[in-house]
Amino acid sequence: MNATRSALLVLITVCFAASCSYVPRMRNESPETANLRSQYLSSHPNGPHNEQIQRGEVTKGMDAMEVVASWGIPERRTGRLASKEELWRYTARDEHSGDFVIYELVLVNHVLKGWNIDRGKTGVGVVFGDGDVPVGDTLSLPNNDAFRSGSAPRK
Repeated sequence: MNATRSALLVLITVCFAASCSYVPRMRNESPETANLRSQYLSSHPNGPHNEQIQRGEVTKGMDAMEVVASWGIPERRTGRLASKEELWRYTARDEHSGDFVIYELVLVNHVLKGWNIDRGKTGVGVVFGDGDVPVGDTLSLPNNDAFRSGSAPRK
């Protein structure tokens, strides 16, 4: 009985911690991402999401170009033709736990609708931004050097 309570307490703690809507902004972005952001902001001085793009955040309702301007080119894109849905993948390493964190952004008709976050070591996948979880509508990347984004697409 005591082991069951402990396991339940750990599960509740993990779920509660995972429901936080704030993830620190990336500190050391690639030069390509910084260049994309600068070009986008110069070309769209009155864009509706410019504040979030400047901070390196993504938010529901952004179009695909705004997401690229904010986070750079995704390391992988997959599509589902029937639903007009695309999944964009970004990977980072959590500087505190050492876990690899996979951010999978969900775009429908080229508009960001939500995201999934999966922590590599724990295997705990948490869905954010889909309207069922009471969290914010904005996501930032963690502060670390291991964030892989903004590189040229592989041939």
